[in-house]
Formats: sequence, C-alpha cells, structure tokens
Amino acid sequence: PGVGPVPAQPFRPATDLDRLRPYEPPVDAPYVGETVRRVVAALGASAYAGAWLDTNGGVEPLLTAQEADGTISYVAVLVVRADSGITNLEQMRGKSLAWADPNSTSGYLIPRFALRRGGIGVESGQYFSRTGFAGGHEQGVVAVLQRQYDAAVTWASGQGDVNQGYTRGNLRAMVDKGMLNMRDLRIVWTSEPIVNGPHAARTDLPAAFKE
Repeated sequence: PGVGPVPAQPFRPATDLDRLRPYEPPVDAPYVGETVRRVVAALGASAYAGAWLDTNGGVEPLLTAQEADGTISYVAVLVVRADSGITNLEQMRGKSLAWADPNSTSGYLIPRFALRRGGIGVESGQYFSRTGFAGGHEQGVVAVLQRQYDAAVTWASGQGDVNQGYTRGNLRAMVDKGMLNMRDLRIVWTSEPIVNGPHAARTDLPAAFKE
C-alpha cells in the first residue's frame, strides 16, 4: 500500500536477488563486491553511493519506489513510548537513544547528521545519556517498548494514517505483523525527506535487460 507500480517482474529470474540482505546493506568491501557480481540489488541511498564510489561507477540506478502522492522519498522518525512523558526532542536531553544500524541511512546516518546540524551532540554523554546500536530497525523499536532505551530512530513513508504506522516502513511492517500498536509509541521528531534508494544494476549489463 502506498507504493506505486514498479516493473519488478523482469528482475525475479535473478535468483541471487533473494539472497541479498533485506534492507539498507552495509557498504563494506566484501558486500559491495558481492553486489556488483550479482544482477540487481535494492539499495539504500547511502549503500548505493558507497557502491558507486567503490566500483568507480560500476553500478547504476534503474528505478525507485514511488509513494501514493507521486513523491520518491521517505522520512526518519524518532519514537518514544507513549507513556514516557517525552513529547519533543528537547525532552530527550539526558535520555537514551538507540540507533538502528551503523550503515542505515534512516536509522543512523541521516538522523545523526540532522541532530548534529541542529546543535545536538550525538555521542553518549553529550546530549543523550547514552546511545547504542540496536541491531536493526525492528530491534530498536522493540528496545523502546521493553524500556531498554528511551527512544529509537527508524523509517516510515510519512504518509497515510500514523495510527497504522503510515503507508509503509518499519512501523507499518511491525503493525502488520502484530508486533506493534501505534498507541504505545509517540513520534517526537521527523527528518526532512530522504530520497528512496534505488534498485541498481551493473553498468556492464545489456541495455535490453536494464530496460
């Protein structure tokens, strides 16, 4: 829901696609090399940029997801427990924050940059009492629900009904799986729009395939 049609069917014969990591993969050298050897991969924005640099332009974007309103972006959100008493970013001073993953565009790189730009120190003991990596988007939200952290950053489309976790994203996926009731969370910060990462392919593939 909320995602425009994309010509995914031509890529399904590439069975190696099923073995790629499910979200915003790390841009470590072994993984980039593995991605380039494969036919096509869905990459986060930062992962695509890293792959392009590490391969000297050896990958190129083919398509990206389109939202219901025609935009091609999503947002990072900072969530807390609804019963925490925290209603804004200022009240996060002295509280703990869980990042999703060090290689996640929306779960670390963009929020970290945006907070620092806003004058908020992002290292443990600066503005937040402590920060750490939860191991993934879903794990970060679970850590908040279980009171292991006061807040976590994750991603959402930013469109549709917030009470359903928006139209897509980690919150919506957790709602759909019965892992989350949005009444238990409060969103206290939302990033500027982040361009959706592309489905990318090797530049040396035949033009007919890429079309």
